[in-house]
Amino acid sequence: MAIERLCPNCGEPNDDSRSICTNCSVPLNKYGGQVGQEEQFDRKLALQVQSLDVRPAAVWAATVMFALFVLFVPVAIGVNSVRNWQDTAGNPNYMAHAVSVVVPIFTLAAMIPLAVVVGILAWAVFTQKTGAWKPGIIALVVSIPAFWITHSGAVAVLWLIAAAVVTVLFSLGNVKAWYGL
Repeated sequence: MAIERLCPNCGEPNDDSRSICTNCSVPLNKYGGQVGQEEQFDRKLALQVQSLDVRPAAVWAATVMFALFVLFVPVAIGVNSVRNWQDTAGNPNYMAHAVSVVVPIFTLAAMIPLAVVVGILAWAVFTQKTGAWKPGIIALVVSIPAFWITHSGAVAVLWLIAAAVVTVLFSLGNVKAWYGL
């Protein structure tokens, strides 16, 4: 005949040979806290792995921000450069107008590699490359003045707010954990 012990937590009668309560899993002796830790660890690890399977919303938002940056900043700089060149057409100094045609060409030549780099960063952020988290944060912060310079008014203010919110969300622990940091 087995001796029964009452659980100090729920009052459930348990066999004396048990280390944890059959009802509430409270340790019944000094070894009871060690029993079941592997199962708890396995459950916790399974939850962590499951959370890593889901791409955080901040990653989607950062990727969209990078794509918008690639689409709008180089184009805006190129358009402004061409517009400035056209503004020099009425200048009596024809040489200034002739030489200023080079500025849009060099501007676009600089913006295309920048757009490619930001596009590659967007791909790395979206595909969970471990080294992409820190450059992603830096790019989000740097995009604020870059967009502010190339755009004006409500568009620049909206970008400022969106980039600030996405930067904060992108720096949260769940996003860092998703990148393995």
